[in-house]
Amino acid sequence: MSLDRSSASSRSLEELIRDQIRGTLTTDLDADLVEYGCDRCQERCINPRRSVLEEAGVCLECHVHYAAHGHVRGRISSRWD
Repeated sequence: MSLDRSSASSRSLEELIRDQIRGTLTTDLDADLVEYGCDRCQERCINPRRSVLEEAGVCLECHVHYAAHGHVRGRISSRWD
């Protein structure tokens, strides 16, 4: 069984995704990104606006750490104490 999709269906899916992304992004990084202090790692983090990460209030690094290790990491500066 082949997992390859036909080029026509892949192309239409790709066009759909590109159209969706183009409609939400601008060329202004200040408009597309939000910077904030992450409550979990106490670092200044940047997330795309209107993203699941922004909605959850977690930065990408903390999200990846939780997915990989099953727990939220502690404050970064505390690791150096």
